[in-house]
Amino acid sequence: MKNNMREIFMVVAFFMGGIILFLPQVVSAENANDVIEKVVNNLNGETAVMEISMEVKTSRTKRTMKMKSYSIKQEKSFIKILYPKKDEGITFLRIDNSMWQYVPRIEKT
Repeated sequence: MKNNMREIFMVVAFFMGGIILFLPQVVSAENANDVIEKVVNNLNGETAVMEISMEVKTSRTKRTMKMKSYSIKQEKSFIKILYPKKDEGITFLRIDNSMWQYVPRIEKT
């Protein structure tokens, strides 16, 4: 019984020693901000194309808008309204913190 306990103790001590030796290298390789940035990049990807349907409800009315969106990382995006007919063709362009809107009916940006 003492030999079994000694063997178990040696295995646990060896395992814990390995963790203690290698853990500082793993922790110091990346800080929390690096890990979070990698997670966000993996979720969002490099580019995205979406078809979006949005329902707007008020106490008196309900309307639906359909859009197509293109984006590159979190830096650039382009959205075009496809429906309803009265808003069709209105587009939004965002680059970093700047945003522009184009309204075809008035042909001005």
